[in-house]
Amino acid sequence: MNRFSDNLKYGGRNEMKKKKILVLIHNSMVLMNQLKEICQEVIPHIEVINLMDESLLRDIMNLSNVNQKMVKRICFYAMSAEELGADAVLMTCSSLSETVDVAKNLVNIPVLKIDEPMAIKAVKYTTKIGVMGTLRSVVGPSKRLIERKAKDLGKKVNIESLVCEKAFKALIKGDREKHNQLLLQEVDKIVKKVEIIVLAQGSMTAFAPILARETGLNVLTCLESGIKTAGEVLSQ
Repeated sequence: MNRFSDNLKYGGRNEMKKKKILVLIHNSMVLMNQLKEICQEVIPHIEVINLMDESLLRDIMNLSNVNQKMVKRICFYAMSAEELGADAVLMTCSSLSETVDVAKNLVNIPVLKIDEPMAIKAVKYTTKIGVMGTLRSVVGPSKRLIERKAKDLGKKVNIESLVCEKAFKALIKGDREKHNQLLLQEVDKIVKKVEIIVLAQGSMTAFAPILARETGLNVLTCLESGIKTAGEVLSQ
């Protein structure tokens, strides 16, 4: 038997070494570019495919919440990911994390929330948790996720939340320095009431070390921990 027919019989060397596929669902180019770098560093052995729908961010900002039409779109993207051969799907927007609870019932592959590992870590660390966000549509789902994880662990948590929409507007305009300054001005409202701060949005990741330095508190972000956990799921 020649080498070509041998490859056909056994699926071929490339088939035997086929990479696992992770599909990321995005609503922001900024976040997609950040996650591309993290994926290259944390899960280089996994093929990453990006699905982008910037209209999701537009609709979230206009409505300040997630409606059934958005849930339907995420379900469609999850099913499309499975059709294209994905081994797992990761929702990268915390505002849309609760859509995962619907979408995961429609496919036969894991559908993950990028902020879930962060929520679990926060609950394990303390019961006094601060949640900071720059969109109201994000803070609500983040609080509920933390509360659910606390319940799973048999714990009761006290959550202090803070929303600074002016900071998001500054970031959208490309002024990250103003974004950071506005958040620092607001953090005094909760800093003495909490022992850890959760940054509800991936767009706030670069602000984490600044906030930790200014407050002396442990500050959690979701991007790297979410990608790392997705890699662990795909390695099982």
